[in-house]
Amino acid sequence: MRLAVLTPIVLFPAFLWADSGSAVIEKFIAEAWAPQIVRVEWAFNGTAPAALARYDDWQLAEPRATRLAGSMILTLERRDENGVLQRMAFSGAARVFGSALTVKRRVDAGGPLDSANVEPIEAEWTRLNGQPLAMLTTSMPQVAARALLPGRPILVQDVKAAPRVRRGQTVSLLYAEGNVQVRLSGRALQDGATGDVISVAADLGRSKSFTGTVADDGTVLLTR
Repeated sequence: MRLAVLTPIVLFPAFLWADSGSAVIEKFIAEAWAPQIVRVEWAFNGTAPAALARYDDWQLAEPRATRLAGSMILTLERRDENGVLQRMAFSGAARVFGSALTVKRRVDAGGPLDSANVEPIEAEWTRLNGQPLAMLTTSMPQVAARALLPGRPILVQDVKAAPRVRRGQTVSLLYAEGNVQVRLSGRALQDGATGDVISVAADLGRSKSFTGTVADDGTVLLTR
């Protein structure tokens, strides 16, 4: 018996469902996370509609721009051989898993992060409040932005570039305009990684503060 046209959308009762449709839903949810590669576990509130396995041309109705995870109601649709739109809706919960990094031991805020103290894991992404970190940047040292614990995935916002200069450190200050360059000694008034704009103090007979950008070599390029 072919699936009847459903208008409006009707939630299928559990006694009409079979378990064979989970893989279909897991495929749709995984595609919603592209280009990230994830593994999905879907559990129906009941069992899957038998029609899921009967046809192979189902599509998500009104595809969502946001990634799918957690408890939800999904609607699938297809057109039959006469071009009539068929729809069905059902509820369930999706658990999403993907690769991530975690620390091998606790790292406090400001502690260094490198290949020696992190390792890859498969983590549940379902309720993460951010994007899991896939790899550490090798172009510059990195530190933890907050305390990190073993087994918990590291998020992108949990990591920041290590300071190139530290507060109170003596630094070289450079002011350049056209062909004129003035270099003098100063003191950093705050931590700063390469590319950060920080406050510095210069001794010009009396202490005077400036702002400047931290260069790769630790020099602070003063702004006008």
